[in-house]
Amino acid sequence: MSDEEQHQLLEGGLCFYGAITASITHEFANVLATIGELTGLLDDFLMAAEHGRPLDPARLRSTTARIARQVGRGTDHVKQLNHFAHAVDSFQGALDLGEVVGALVGLCDRFARLRKVRLDYRAPASAVPLDGSAFQVQHLVYRCLVIALENSRQGDVITVAVEPSAGGGRVSVTTDAPVRSGAPLSGLVPFLEVLVEHLGARLESAVEVDHPLALHLELPPHMGGPDCHEDWPPAELPMF
Repeated sequence: MSDEEQHQLLEGGLCFYGAITASITHEFANVLATIGELTGLLDDFLMAAEHGRPLDPARLRSTTARIARQVGRGTDHVKQLNHFAHAVDSFQGALDLGEVVGALVGLCDRFARLRKVRLDYRAPASAVPLDGSAFQVQHLVYRCLVIALENSRQGDVITVAVEPSAGGGRVSVTTDAPVRSGAPLSGLVPFLEVLVEHLGARLESAVEVDHPLALHLELPPHMGGPDCHEDWPPAELPMF
């Protein structure tokens, strides 16, 4: 791998980490802002009571319930961010592909909502064990989602599916919406190909104008290690 490609991987990984962190902390800031508004409403109730107006138990219960819901949302976001941060604890270890990709889809939900697009995650029927880096797998799938999102319009559905394949795993990112213009996407695919090569994976891509977008990743059982290219893909796996 060239020095330029190594630089691309480092820079791209940092950009991915920053994008996810910024998105989740933005969501958490929204939670805190909503809690702040609701506690202000409680203060209004108390001030009114101090001036002789009776407290309305139903309105109090409704407000505290809304606060509790926001606390739950905030807790979920903190768990998401904590789990994502731990993805860089080890760059070579056992992982469950379905769990790793499912977590990434959850982290990208805000990107889809901003575009008024729905992410549809289809988990495998059972665990898909691999050996590698959860962070690098998530970065790889994230880049596929970026391509799909760049091609999306309001109301589109992007499907992410995971399944076992030839001793490793397969991740598909597809949309029924046709590719509307190849130009915005043409600059995104080369970096995805660098990531794919780095992990010893295989990419089958269909990014053609007026045709549905489809990106299929074949991941080997051992990714990114010194022997990641040995004995994989097996003879029965079709080359793309």
